[in-house]
Amino acid sequence: MSLYLISYDLHAPKRDYSSLYKTIPTIGQTYKVLESVYLISTNHSSDKVRDILRAHLDSNDEIFVIGINKDFAAYVSKAESLQTWINNH
Repeated sequence: MSLYLISYDLHAPKRDYSSLYKTIPTIGQTYKVLESVYLISTNHSSDKVRDILRAHLDSNDEIFVIGINKDFAAYVSKAESLQTWINNH
């Protein structure tokens, strides 16, 4: 399993992005870090994750998928549960 950080910018505020939000957890085990930032543990490559999610975006939306390791620092309200989730994946 690989661990990725997914971040996206959605530029069509009135568009219904529910298919994107429903698809993210189907790719692997997910943890929502911030409003548009997720961690995902999956067997897919970063290219595959991007392509799966891109199918639910408009042409002017953006997505970023990058592999990460367990060495991280965060200043978020749920840092302890985030650390636990990362350590378990």
